[in-house]
Amino acid sequence: MNKKKFPFILLLILTEISFGQGRFSGDLMLNSNFYKKDTSIGATTTQYLRELYSTDAWLRLNYSINDFDFSLRYDLFQHSALFNPKAAYTGQGFGFWSIRKKINKLQITGGYFYEQFGSGSVFRAYENRGLGIDNALQGIHLKYELTEKLSMKAFTGQQKTKFSLRESVISGGNIEKFTMINETFDLLTGGAYIDRTMDDNSFNMLISNIESMPDTNDRFIPKKHAGFYTFYNTLRFKDISWYAEYSGKSKEAILDLTNKLVNKDGNMRYTSLTYAREGFALDFQYKRTENFIFRTSPDQLLLDGVINFLPPMNRTNSYRLLSRYNPGTRPLSENAYQVNLATMPIKGMGLNFNFTDIYDLNKNHLFREIQPEIEIKNSSQRVIFGVQLLQYSQEVYEGAGKEPWIRANSPFIEYIYRITKKHSIRSEFQYMMTKEDYKDWVYGLLEYNISPKYSLFASDMYNNSDKNKNKTHYYNLGGSLTLNATKFYLAYVRQVQGIVCTGGICRLEPAFNGLKFSLVSSF
Repeated sequence: MNKKKFPFILLLILTEISFGQGRFSGDLMLNSNFYKKDTSIGATTTQYLRELYSTDAWLRLNYSINDFDFSLRYDLFQHSALFNPKAAYTGQGFGFWSIRKKINKLQITGGYFYEQFGSGSVFRAYENRGLGIDNALQGIHLKYELTEKLSMKAFTGQQKTKFSLRESVISGGNIEKFTMINETFDLLTGGAYIDRTMDDNSFNMLISNIESMPDTNDRFIPKKHAGFYTFYNTLRFKDISWYAEYSGKSKEAILDLTNKLVNKDGNMRYTSLTYAREGFALDFQYKRTENFIFRTSPDQLLLDGVINFLPPMNRTNSYRLLSRYNPGTRPLSENAYQVNLATMPIKGMGLNFNFTDIYDLNKNHLFREIQPEIEIKNSSQRVIFGVQLLQYSQEVYEGAGKEPWIRANSPFIEYIYRITKKHSIRSEFQYMMTKEDYKDWVYGLLEYNISPKYSLFASDMYNNSDKNKNKTHYYNLGGSLTLNATKFYLAYVRQVQGIVCTGGICRLEPAFNGLKFSLVSSF
């Protein structure tokens, strides 16, 4: 059967059985941008010169009946900058479909599937639409529950890329066991193994690249197969939770930090220790990675063909200026730790403290963040204020030609006032002080909310330095409307170019000037 016809057949099945006694649901996400050229901020990519607008949309339909689960998703991209910020991509079709059946203790999934073993260090098939990531696998996925506390998973398939598949084959398995010692002491123990078999085209190209190396001492005999393994355990005892994981990989061809092919094995160690009780929480995390990158083919770069996921070590900041310089995970060489402290000394007051430090394996310092903050609240008001003290190796994280080091101090404050039960005002103010890159920034936001339907906001980000010769302001002005299960969003946005990171995964986000519209709905 032609694989392109199968989603249409599945759609016909969904249409036919939708008149039965099953459960039908779905959702829609649509994002549209309308571009206005602005040379003063560098908003001059192809969308501003030719296409003038772009749309990304995902429509998903789900149907369940008699232990069968059907899922179908239609994806549409028109002039999209999602996959490459400097290019316009157009394509549409069925981006996801699956059939799942439960037979006693066995669950069978055919088609596309998402999955993660442990922290994701050896395998994570997931979707992040904001970064243009959809690493679903198409194949067969099995899950068997040997007992209520012991389960096994196995799969084989190929990774999707837009509306096609990468040719390499990925297979693996996982086993997990839950052990309850008593009411306050339990363990969740697991292990997994993943095999990647490189396709012939990629393997032959790899051989050719190795044979063309000018220094014969650098040449090696590559392998089609690469294996990753992991062992992990979560221990919970009263107020303490401890997660520990060790992952390793066989020797395979990878690109080192100089983009040279080398034959290396690798490993990752990760642990998180948390103590939490009422009014107090302390968390410590540590991660060490060495040559621990896993792709469908070694010649792929950036976000292409990545099979695993490495947990980030820095704090996730929602404030605009505090999130401007984010460290992406460095799978080839990273040694990092993080401490988070949260306490409530008196009613209505919270104290939070975060410290992150990142080095490479040669003990070169890459990143440091210290962020204390205080939260004070009562029935009608809430204020959060603090400061971020940052050291960031822009040259390492963003490439040659950037600043060796950025040192920034950024005080911030957020204030929320509840006028009535439905009406509230929220404001933010941040000031970044630095002598590097664009130098000082100031940011302010004012937001008015009428729960649960309306939200209006206005913000401005301004570069307060002599580099801003045009005295450029980066305004945002817009609002949202929520009607039942549908939310509409419309805003005028003027955005400076920068690196955007989510969960330790980063991409370049070019400057933007124009309108942004989005619609999210479920049914």
